[in-house]
Amino acid sequence: MQAEFEYLQQLAQQYHQFSEDPAQLYAHLGQLDQLVVQNLLKKYQQLSFQPIQLLRMECLRQLAEQQKIDAAKVEEIKQRIRQKNRSYFAHLDADTLDQLDVYPLGNRDPFQGYQKPFSIFLPLLFEGEVQKKTRAFLERIGEQLIADLHLKKYAVKIGDFRSSSPFGSSTASVSIHLDIPQGHLKSNQFLLKIGQISTAGKMAPAKLSLDKMVENQLWVVQSYAEIKATFEKIKTEVLELNDKILKLALDQPKGKSAVTYSNLEDSTSAVVREPEEPIFAPRYRYEDDPDRPFIPTEQFVRLMHLLKRKRNVILQGPPGVGKTFLATKLAYGLMGFKNSAQIQRLQFHQSYSYEDFVQGLRPAPNGGFELRNGVFYQLCQVAHEHPDKAYFLIIDEINRGNLSKILGELLQLIEADKRAETYAVRLTYSQATDPDFFVPPNLYLIGTMNTADRSLAIIDYALRRRFAFIDIEPCYDQSFVDHLQKQGISATLAQFIAQQIPRLNEEIARDPNLGKDFRLGHSYFCTYNPALDEWQWYQDLLRYEIRPMLEEMWFDQPERVDKVFQNLEIARP
Repeated sequence: MQAEFEYLQQLAQQYHQFSEDPAQLYAHLGQLDQLVVQNLLKKYQQLSFQPIQLLRMECLRQLAEQQKIDAAKVEEIKQRIRQKNRSYFAHLDADTLDQLDVYPLGNRDPFQGYQKPFSIFLPLLFEGEVQKKTRAFLERIGEQLIADLHLKKYAVKIGDFRSSSPFGSSTASVSIHLDIPQGHLKSNQFLLKIGQISTAGKMAPAKLSLDKMVENQLWVVQSYAEIKATFEKIKTEVLELNDKILKLALDQPKGKSAVTYSNLEDSTSAVVREPEEPIFAPRYRYEDDPDRPFIPTEQFVRLMHLLKRKRNVILQGPPGVGKTFLATKLAYGLMGFKNSAQIQRLQFHQSYSYEDFVQGLRPAPNGGFELRNGVFYQLCQVAHEHPDKAYFLIIDEINRGNLSKILGELLQLIEADKRAETYAVRLTYSQATDPDFFVPPNLYLIGTMNTADRSLAIIDYALRRRFAFIDIEPCYDQSFVDHLQKQGISATLAQFIAQQIPRLNEEIARDPNLGKDFRLGHSYFCTYNPALDEWQWYQDLLRYEIRPMLEEMWFDQPERVDKVFQNLEIARP
């Protein structure tokens, strides 16, 4: 284990030097192998647009051209990005330039968290094989210490040079804790911190109350043998302290309202996962997508720009117009690639609450109650940890829930110009020691709303001001016909549907008791399977999907239903 420790120690010392002395960092960047630079450049050309990613990509491009990178050059590139200077970045593709144009800078400097060069360039140095090797060595040291110390029912948690902070760190860590849920928060730990000066010792639980706080103790170590000897010295004390924690947990009577505060990555209710780095994900361009919605490229780009500026949009329209489908494409468009790990989906309903969406008390597995973070809170935490990536929450049937009840104080925090620490507030269930909460600027909300359902609550004006509302219309133009034919539907049937359904929609829209919100969307007809007989498929669609809706609309006019239905029927060829 000495070799592994020495490798990590040397890497930590090098990163410490880079952090404290930018001149050494810039010199190191100038000495990078050209093959490494080219591979990194290809990687960053595939990532979604963010100012920090553009800064890194431009620095890599200049390194590839054998140009010198220093503090002045970095500041110059930052300023060109702030100015959205298209001529300076004329070598970039049109899609990237368009995203630069619409990126909302506002009053917040996009490089606010990247003042130190080390924060900017660490992802270029600590990646690929170096990152894999580091994590493997950290895990190996932790597992060997568990074996050498004969620690039963203990587990390892590692922190590399990028996982401890979104802006990077020159310190890595190995934590050995009780193998229980949230063990690294609830139990005393054997802690190894590898940095410029490495230390080892014990650390008290992060969730231990102040009146029961145990003092942390760390000693300087210079070898694996010293790490092991340090842990041997404190082993008895740590085990005794953790035995008390286990006993207290077992003695907790069921039914008591014991409240514990769950951590994002360990919560049993966690549904948000850390996204994998989309190195190999292809770029997404709407005009090149063979499965794109039936809206022109210009309109899609306009909607994408609106989402980028407003941060919150609601796609509204009749049933079957592809609102959820379009929401996913808008997310891909802003990301610049297809990465479903950065998209979270949910559906509101009448029983959905603030406790489900943000934070709330829930029954604990062992009795009592625990505080669990909701989907939105968890996704916000992930977005905070990865400020250079865009995240999306797609909420289907957003108007089916009691929005004021679900959002609570978020009604203000989701506004595009309120997404900063300046506007952070204390959440309803927060403890006094918890930090105030704010919504990160790289999180986008896309809601969908079925305008035909009049039984749902009307969205109030306060909420409407926070969202942009986009009408999505049924589409039966030539792009729709072409799509049906690509699916295998004959030209005759495709043209017939494209002619007759708009006529039906016109009649529905003219009805004073219905209106345009009850029109039929095109997605009803996008379900054809080439293995089916197309005439039988169309007849089943009419009989079991379209006619029941018409009978519901004109429940007191059966003769009208029959007449309309006759216009939709077509003889078997």
